[in-house]
Order: sequence, then C-alpha cells, then structure tokens
Amino acid sequence: MPEPDPPAFADHELVTDVTRERDTLTLKLGPTLTLEHAAPLRERLRAILDAHEDASAAAVDLSGVDEISSAALGVLVVFCKEFGCERGRMALAGANEHVARLIEMTGLDGVFTVVDDLGAAVRGLFDGGGAKA
Repeated sequence: MPEPDPPAFADHELVTDVTRERDTLTLKLGPTLTLEHAAPLRERLRAILDAHEDASAAAVDLSGVDEISSAALGVLVVFCKEFGCERGRMALAGANEHVARLIEMTGLDGVFTVVDDLGAAVRGLFDGGGAKA
C-alpha cells in the first residue's frame, strides 16, 4: 500500500505576512509550526529569500505563533544561517512565553537576537543589530 502524501499547507498558514521597508523584510509566522510544517516552512522561507535577494535584514514576527517544534526552530536556524548571518542581520520578535522559553531552553537565544517587540527588532536592524552567529 502506498504511503499517503504529506499534508499540504497553504503558504499563508506558515508565513502569514511578508512586508519590506527599505532593505528589511518582516515575516509574520503562522500559529502552528510543528514537525509536519518544517519542510514546507523551509521551502516557503527559501522562496522568500529568492524573491528578496537584495534585502539585508529580516525581522521574524513570532507574536502569532502558539506552537513551535524543535524542527521548526531548526528551520529558523537554517534561515538565519542563509539569510541573517551571511547576507545581513536577523532578529526574532514577539514570542509568547512558551515559545520564548523553548528558544531559551534550546540555547537558540545565543544564536538569534530575540526581542519582545517587533518595532524594536526593526529599529535595531536599521541601526545595525541582528543575528549573533
């Protein structure tokens, strides 16, 4: 018996909004980013990188994320390495207590610049702050 196809997710379920101001992208992530979302999220972020080759900073808005897996966090690390660290700067913003705790427990607060407020993240990126590694 053939294996069922993996679930399909609409792009807007993974990245609910992408905006750009000057050379800074702001990406708002969807509410549920579990193991099954990791591969489609990676593809969506890759497409965003390809569409914005000249952007030099990214603020990732986690304020709408209720659930995130370590696999989805791993996708953000790859995104940071491909975008934030090699091409410019990157910050995570607006994580709720649960998501922030997971970022801290996994040690990723040493990889990412993590701030409470999206506006502060964007301002910091304009001022030259961002990814740590």
